This record gives sequence, structure tokens and C-alpha cells, in this order.
Amino acid sequence: YQRRVRGLEMVEGVFAPEACMLAARKVAAASGDARRALDICRHALDVAEREGCKQVGSIHIQKAITSMYQSVKTKAVTQATLYQKLFLKAVLGVFRRKGVEEAVYMEVYEVFTSLCQFQGIFAPPSLHVQALCGELGTARVLLVEEGPLTLHTHIRLNCSQEDLVFALKESD
Repeated sequence: YQRRVRGLEMVEGVFAPEACMLAARKVAAASGDARRALDICRHALDVAEREGCKQVGSIHIQKAITSMYQSVKTKAVTQATLYQKLFLKAVLGVFRRKGVEEAVYMEVYEVFTSLCQFQGIFAPPSLHVQALCGELGTARVLLVEEGPLTLHTHIRLNCSQEDLVFALKESD
């Protein structure tokens, strides 16, 4: 026990209180996953060390978040159209409902049309939504089964669900 306490005394003050709060708030707003907050803090510590700082501040947390979530896929999500974002939300909804990280286009399309109705916007016909799905596949946000896109085409994410949720929240 005393060894652990001595170890904690060595790291006391490494993180400014506002830095910890910023990391916790960002993660709570997106996924609530404590592991994600720890990843952000770990990256922020690396940033602070590279800059020669002895304490991790909010600026280091913000830089860590930016570097972690500025991948090509994340940028594609944040720059996606409203319908593309709704399609991605529909993919997440199917994954969560089924408990499996793979969906069939028809299932996603049904959830997509429900989301459009809920938002009070026109739900485009399936052929237009298939094109949206193809665009997200081309952007490598989705992994779409090879071949022509049909109602039975299998769809997977090309990133973690947590990263997608975070990117969608950041773009709203």
C-alpha cells in the first residue's frame, strides 16, 4: 500500500485539474468510455513532454484530441452530408440493436428512413441511399462488401464505434 502511495506522490501535479476536467467532459459527451479518456491523457502527456512542459494543461489535452481524431476517416465523417451522417447513425443503430458489428444494407436503410422521419426530412429512395453508402465506402469510413450494392450487401465500419460517435458529435 505504501509503495503505491509513494508512486502517486511522484505523479501528483503532473496534470492540471482543468486538463483532467476537459478530457473527462470531451469523452463524456461522446462515448463515456473511461479508456478513451485515459488514451487522451496518455497522448497529452506525450505532447507536454515533447514541448518540455512539466505539467499537462488544457492546451495539451486539446492538442491530443485534435491529433487523435484528425484521421482521414474522422475528417470524412465531420465533412459528410446530413444524409451521410444519418446513414452512419443508422449503421450504429443496427450494430447496437444486433450486438454485432456487421449489418445488411436493407436493415440499415430501414433505420435510416426512420431517422429521416424522426428528423422531419425527406427520406430519399433506396437507390440514392445506396449511392451514399458507396460514397462512404469510397471514403473508407465503411467497408462495403465487394460487388454491386444490393439490399443484401454486408456493411461494416472501418473504424471503432467510439471513434465514429466522437466524430459525429464533433461535427454536430
